[in-house]
Amino acid sequence: MKPTAITLLLVPIAVLGSPTPNQGISLAPRVDFSDKTCSQFTNIAQGCDTDRYNSKRKVTVNPGQTFGVRCWSYGQSVQGNTVWDYVPGWDCWISALWTNTGCESMFFFSFLLSQRGLREGVLDLNAR
Repeated sequence: MKPTAITLLLVPIAVLGSPTPNQGISLAPRVDFSDKTCSQFTNIAQGCDTDRYNSKRKVTVNPGQTFGVRCWSYGQSVQGNTVWDYVPGWDCWISALWTNTGCESMFFFSFLLSQRGLREGVLDLNAR
């Protein structure tokens, strides 16, 4: 069977459109406008884990790679650091030890405001 002109045209398009391994997790853009863009700043690849406690790697994050962070929480200690950042684009947690300085600052400030009865820049006098 001889290939037709249409077949010769469609085969390269099909090859270009086929997924590559890890295509879905190569980047983790901000999922929501409120997510903060952070990056992995160490010289070696680090893990983004399924949770903050078991060190089960879900995604490998390469040096300089950026991703959206939604919030932070405490978890397993990594070299004395217990703060972890949630990456919704990959649905995993990365130790704050591996993220850029200030990655959690926006969330920590919001946490402090909520603990002091401040909401949206207004002091809530009824908060206890």
